[in-house]
Formats: sequence, C-alpha cells, structure tokens
Amino acid sequence: MRKKPLRYSDLPGWPALLGADLAAAYLGLNPADFDRLARRLELPPPKLLAGEQRWPRAALDAWISGEDAPGPTGTDRIANAIARMAV
Repeated sequence: MRKKPLRYSDLPGWPALLGADLAAAYLGLNPADFDRLARRLELPPPKLLAGEQRWPRAALDAWISGEDAPGPTGTDRIANAIARMAV
C-alpha cells in the first residue's frame, strides 16, 4: 500500500536511483500510470537494490529524450506510452 501522494515540495534532490513513487513524480505521472508503464515494459528496466526496484534517473532522462530509441521525445513520448495503455 502506498503512502500519501508525493508533492513536489516533499521531494528531496533527485537521487541517482528512484523508487517507483519518486520515479513517477520525476516523470510527472501518477503512481498507477507509472506502474502500468513499467509492467508493459514501456520504461527503462529498473535495477534491484536491497530487494527493491529502483529506476536509474539517467535511464529515465535518456528515455524522455529519446536517446535510447528513435521516435517521439519528452512529453510526447510519455503521452504516447499512456495512450497505448488504453488499447
């Protein structure tokens, strides 16, 4: 079960590895959409650290910018990934 939703003012400086809630906030997504994208393998794969999934911030940055694959970047990439969830 998740704690109360994170607010931007609650966030620390962005660590190199982000848990699901922080990674969702980093991308501007709600945690449920982030979880769906992760399950559909739309996002970069997480690393396992002490039994917890953590997403490398650098990999998320590369995903947003499109450095990891050709195609849309930034908010277009996020919007396209969310739109595919509805299919």
